[in-house]
Amino acid sequence: MKKILFMILLMIPFFVYAECDSKVTISKLELDSKKGYAEELEPSTYECNNIKLNIKMHNKDDSIIYNLTIKNNSDDDVELSDNFNSESEYIVYKIEDSNLVVEKGKEKTFKLSATYTKLASPTLLVNGTLEDNQVMNLSITTKDENPNTSSTSIFIITVVLGISIITIILLITNKKHAPKYMSLLLIPVLVIPVVVYALTKFEIKLESKVVIAEPKERAIEPVDIAEYPDGKTKATVEVGDIVTIAGEEFYVIKHDGEDLVLLAHYNLKVGYEYETGSNVIKIYNSSTQGYGLQSSDVKGYLGSGTSKGVLAFAETNYWTNKVGEGLDYPESYCNLSTLEIGKDCAYVYDENSNLYEYVEAYKSYLEEKGETIKSARLLRIEEAVEVGCEPNGHSCSNGPAFLVETSYWLGSASSFQQVWLAFANMSISAQNYNVKERFGVRPVIVI
Repeated sequence: MKKILFMILLMIPFFVYAECDSKVTISKLELDSKKGYAEELEPSTYECNNIKLNIKMHNKDDSIIYNLTIKNNSDDDVELSDNFNSESEYIVYKIEDSNLVVEKGKEKTFKLSATYTKLASPTLLVNGTLEDNQVMNLSITTKDENPNTSSTSIFIITVVLGISIITIILLITNKKHAPKYMSLLLIPVLVIPVVVYALTKFEIKLESKVVIAEPKERAIEPVDIAEYPDGKTKATVEVGDIVTIAGEEFYVIKHDGEDLVLLAHYNLKVGYEYETGSNVIKIYNSSTQGYGLQSSDVKGYLGSGTSKGVLAFAETNYWTNKVGEGLDYPESYCNLSTLEIGKDCAYVYDENSNLYEYVEAYKSYLEEKGETIKSARLLRIEEAVEVGCEPNGHSCSNGPAFLVETSYWLGSASSFQQVWLAFANMSISAQNYNVKERFGVRPVIVI
């Protein structure tokens, strides 16, 4: 009978200790969101203060965020430390909240994030995954370490002390069997320090198995910050409507499938100012107010007076070097007297043009403001004809006035020496590529 009693007394503390008896416990763990190509290979689980994650990351900045609800069972407010202690050089775990205090007797939900911070070294990859699969055991603790004096903890200590007292009594009253009972003294010696340590520090333990897989190509989600006329959308705007992007205005010149092709309202404030007689009177540079953006004051050559924002199309007729490379420019030069709508003409604008750096810089500016720009270029001669310029006579008088509101270079060549352009006198024409005092930069963007 005594042996049975002793066995029961021995088992009680371990059954009680198996219960979750911490001053702070996990009451809920739910997936909140995923970024990039992050995946859950298995649903997350938790028990008492233990979290288990099994996730997969592909690219830098992939992340998974969980809603972690923590309950404070104590009679005092507790504050968590700000992040998990992790030695991983690939995954960062963090509690994404500024206020880490959990009030006494209450629950609070935090954002627990796991973020892939850099690409894995190829030397660590085995069949597409890291050799050790990034298995990590982490912990987050409370900032204070006040003892947890819950009733269950007190009961554990009471039981262990009770065993100690009973053992001492048995040793005194049963000297014959003293060696047998002596081993029971090991129970308080071993259990009490463990319990005391558990009462002085709280930890949430996280076991995370992370598979770092082959990087995936990210799909770029288009962003459209354009402002359309009242009641219209990208799909319903018409030729001639004005669309505003980051304060810059554009005319709609056509729909191209799901894309919208837009012509800048004005020329860019770049290049030079020339007075009559081809004398430079001003050079625009980065210190010029409004440099690189559209300006209503910059319209190129207006028939007389100062030409503002002008420069040569190129320093050489570089496109002639491309004959024989399959471009076959001689046959594709367009004569407007016989031009058919829909025909592709020799489009020669590229990085060799003096205008290229300004168009690209303007594109970057709009992208920095948040717009997704699919391409930026100059107007094609066939687009000018489609919008309303007449093939015969080069007149645009019957077309929309905005097309020839300024003087600017097009991107199409009319010959080995000349490039198409728009005059602010209601016509289109062609002049030598190195004319520098008349025509400016009026970009076309596709969104």
